[in-house]
Amino acid sequence: IRHVFECVAFARVSLEPAQVAEILAANFDSPTQEPVTLNSEIKIEDAEASIHRQCPGLLEVASGYYRRRIVQFIHRSVKEFLTSDKIRSSISGPVALYRVKEDDANITLARLCLSALDVDSPLGNFRKYANICWPLHVLNYTEDVLGDLIYRFLHFGSVSYARWTQARPQEHGYYYYSGVLHCSAGLGLSSHTKRLLESCQSTVIAPGYANARLRDAELGETALHVAVKFGKYDIARMLLNHDALLANITDYEGRIPLHVAADHFFHSSLLDESSKAVDVVRLLLHTPPPDGSDNTAHQIHARDNKGRTALFYAAKYRNVKTSSLLLEHGALLD
Repeated sequence: IRHVFECVAFARVSLEPAQVAEILAANFDSPTQEPVTLNSEIKIEDAEASIHRQCPGLLEVASGYYRRRIVQFIHRSVKEFLTSDKIRSSISGPVALYRVKEDDANITLARLCLSALDVDSPLGNFRKYANICWPLHVLNYTEDVLGDLIYRFLHFGSVSYARWTQARPQEHGYYYYSGVLHCSAGLGLSSHTKRLLESCQSTVIAPGYANARLRDAELGETALHVAVKFGKYDIARMLLNHDALLANITDYEGRIPLHVAADHFFHSSLLDESSKAVDVVRLLLHTPPPDGSDNTAHQIHARDNKGRTALFYAAKYRNVKTSSLLLEHGALLD
């Protein structure tokens, strides 16, 4: 029951009765790094009746937007009671078993999502939620708990990931890339990215092959473009240590990672630049190619398809510290 409360409390989209019914029937006794299965002894023919029977007085089924049936707590005070840190430290007895924490809930939801996305998963109803929300629950702290389960879904040649990229909602955000390495970099999964890079032995640059230089099908970005776009410094460093020449690969707009690092929104909020943004730019400029040559000048003077340099992008967004750094390294004002 506690897993149901976790999911209802912290799901990013309200869960439907059939999805909650699958959580009630799920077997969570298996190791956390293995997919969740359904308990064959539990037969759920009427999802709403099952919820009312097993969670009486706490959950209700209501009509949401567009008359969509959703499961919710009978009152917001129930969620506040179950999730409150103050109450959590003061209550004891049987009710203490149902206390929920957001970190634990994300692990439970991530595990359910990754299990539902597996091609052989029995969690057919929960897959609808997983298609939209799995990246919102697979966070850097969950990869330590769910490492093998994440890898089962997010690895080079994954049939499950390939299927998801076809079913994913197109309007959603940055983590929806055709490449598994891009996705891992965008989500900030350091341990998982390292594991993927260790499998990058192929010299073939084509979909389905384990190569760090693969470009995303939609934007032509490498995983390094993605990492610097969202300020994932540790992952950007990991990628450059694996292959320093990633710094010179262009996307479909002719932009190298330095252009993206100087351009993107994570650099500034109005005129306030983050130190993370400048650190990423400095990392790109100070990582030499394998032959020890100076790659800084090439990056500084590189122009995209519209003739724009990294300094142009930094100045456009009033990134003063980044602009100063680029000028210190020989950027021209033309």
